[in-house]
Amino acid sequence: MTALPSSVFGQIDAIAEASALSDDASFSLPAAVIKHFEQHGIKTSEIETIIGPREDYIRAIESYGNLNSEQSDRASRLAHIVSLAEKVFGKTEKALLWMRMNNRQLGNKPPVEIIRREAGARFVEEALMRIAHGIAA
Repeated sequence: MTALPSSVFGQIDAIAEASALSDDASFSLPAAVIKHFEQHGIKTSEIETIIGPREDYIRAIESYGNLNSEQSDRASRLAHIVSLAEKVFGKTEKALLWMRMNNRQLGNKPPVEIIRREAGARFVEEALMRIAHGIAA
């Protein structure tokens, strides 16, 4: 068994990946991941932009339940992208700063605004890979 990454976002990403690769078709993350996002620098407004309105998941948080499948997909996408950005930039703070800045490669939008959809997340991932490999925009 491999050790979990040290970053909270990396840990959530690893858990989501393991769950997605299992035979269990009912993949869902614990709603507590929302609290971890908030405690580690993701703003409530960003969470709502990506995962959905707070009213839609607050009961799951309060009852220590799970996010629904769509919310889980979006939460795992957020964790994956932030984890990747942490690897590229070396620190959570720098990763989140980059996530919030307008980016020419992404239509002058901040990455945090376009990762709600899978296609947007792929573009953000490509932008991060370009940075990691020193490829100019």
